[in-house]
Amino acid sequence: MSLDPKNSLTFTSVLPPLSRATNNAASAGVDLRSGGPYEGACCVIVNVGAQTAGDNAMTFTTLLQSAANNTASEATNISGASYVTGGNNAASYLGQIQFDPRACFRYLFARTVITAGNSPAAPTSAVLIGQKKKVS
Repeated sequence: MSLDPKNSLTFTSVLPPLSRATNNAASAGVDLRSGGPYEGACCVIVNVGAQTAGDNAMTFTTLLQSAANNTASEATNISGASYVTGGNNAASYLGQIQFDPRACFRYLFARTVITAGNSPAAPTSAVLIGQKKKVS
């Protein structure tokens, strides 16, 4: 059974996969209205790979934020839209954040917050999945 039988889902990279070591860094903005607005709930899949540097006490938190302009410094948190990973050198984490794009501003940002005492780094990525409204 196909997960997307009508081929109607859109997949957009929010955080390209790369090792992240900079605390409180935001992604580039993703325009939620371009090509037609999203219909209904959307989901961001967050993937944090095995830690590449630092100690076992690291925590990576991915927050979804939105802003009216494509400016990360103006973005505010989307209520209830965060995903937190625990610390463990050997583990990878995969989680999801659901949100309603109609309750957000136009531009979506993912912000990575890193906590630990010893300069942690880990490969991190996030992908937006949703259905866009067809515009005629």
